[in-house]
Amino acid sequence: MQLKLAALRSGRAVACGYSHEMPESGDVWHVYPEGGIGLLCRRLAAEVEDGIRLESPVEAIEVDSDRVRAVKVGGVTQPVSAVVSTAPVNVLSKLVRGTDALEPLSRFKYRPMIFVNLQFDLPGLLPETFLWIPESGYPFFRLTEPTRSMPWLAPEGKSLVTADLGCDVGGELWRTSDEDLGTLCLSHVERIFPDVRGKYLGCRVLRTPIAYPVFLKEYEPVRRRFEISTGVDGLTSVGRNGEFAHLLMEDVYWRTLRKMRGLVASVPTLAAA
Repeated sequence: MQLKLAALRSGRAVACGYSHEMPESGDVWHVYPEGGIGLLCRRLAAEVEDGIRLESPVEAIEVDSDRVRAVKVGGVTQPVSAVVSTAPVNVLSKLVRGTDALEPLSRFKYRPMIFVNLQFDLPGLLPETFLWIPESGYPFFRLTEPTRSMPWLAPEGKSLVTADLGCDVGGELWRTSDEDLGTLCLSHVERIFPDVRGKYLGCRVLRTPIAYPVFLKEYEPVRRRFEISTGVDGLTSVGRNGEFAHLLMEDVYWRTLRKMRGLVASVPTLAAA
């Protein structure tokens, strides 16, 4: 009850139940920074900007004696002390050379998704930030109103509701036009919230072939081992795709921070620096 009151008073998605890295309290809430993820990237890059190389596709991660030794980028092999990967694990497994420790990860699957961002001329629609839709008669399984806890994502008096649609790349939904996806989602939102059609302002659509990890029993033992280690010294995988985990940004932050501290402590050349 205290957490619910904190959410109502602050207007934030306090302790929404998805964060696992920090204990629940009124000081823990689901948040994206004003300026988006790009703000975090700019801040992280500020002190190492001279060492950043853009448009440098990684061709291989070279491993010898179960330790990462080099990275091949743009035809050039660069010796390294450590590698931090954010690549999907099934991609990472194809990049590693000199060991088959990550080969089982090549079977791991990710769920393609379509995110339909519905814009409304009203200050709020959903009763809470997240609304799960378990019935199979809806094209989406969840509605999210990020403007409940992050009002700067929409002009004053307006709101944004994101509909999450599972799909297949190249399938019927994937090929449906943005306008028709908006109309489809609106018609089903209207089943839950009558008379909302008159407040609809349009939509923006994002399609991604890699959104959420798909947990299958056939590779669960491998996933559990990967949770502990990549199996290669000096190689760390971070982020939702890199850890093959359902994580909020907050959990990604805390887990990555912990992993980086552990990596620095375990690699002598990094610790010395």
